Amino acid sequence: MGTVYAAVGERGERVAVKAVHAGQAADDQFRARFRREVQVLRRVSGPCLVPLLEADPEADIPWLATAYVPGLTLGAHTSVHGPLAGIQLYLFAAGTAGALAAVHAAGVVHRDLKPANVILAPDGPRVLDFGIAHVADGTAVTRTGLLTGTPGWLSPEYCDVREVDPRHDVGRERDVLVQHVVHEDAPGLEDLDDGASRVEAFLVEEVVDEGHGIGAA
Repeated sequence: MGTVYAAVGERGERVAVKAVHAGQAADDQFRARFRREVQVLRRVSGPCLVPLLEADPEADIPWLATAYVPGLTLGAHTSVHGPLAGIQLYLFAAGTAGALAAVHAAGVVHRDLKPANVILAPDGPRVLDFGIAHVADGTAVTRTGLLTGTPGWLSPEYCDVREVDPRHDVGRERDVLVQHVVHEDAPGLEDLDDGASRVEAFLVEEVVDEGHGIGAA
């Protein structure tokens, strides 16, 4: 749907520029989705998120620029180096939990948390790609009844009632930890070692303690 370029800003800083493909730029619905992504990026800020620097969703070729984040995505990292472990695993869980807490505090649900949307930067993980994020007080940009997201990373609740809240992101974070961080073959929770179980518990407690919408199922 778009191409991301590495570039240099006016002050010499490294930036990432996402430009929409020409074919998608002619699609009104896609433009609305891209415009929403820009609005969401302007709204959210906090630890382990990538700040928006500038954007023009109304240009002939819509684009946005963010800070450049060096590093592999979680999926690419684990495919080469294997699952995270030890302190690296704890830092990943704490960083992404902090990012989700900030996102939810802004009234946003990411809705597409997966290994391809987390970069492992040298100074901690970064959650990115708010293309299908849900804004609690905003208007929808997808058709009623349409499932939006990545197959395999949709929560059961969303598939059932087509609604999402912050619990959707927390559930997907749990799946990321289990399937792509702790063990590649996605074991059941009863098979996880004690360290992995503590990481998952920490993740849930971190978000609950911040009070960002984690209620009874």
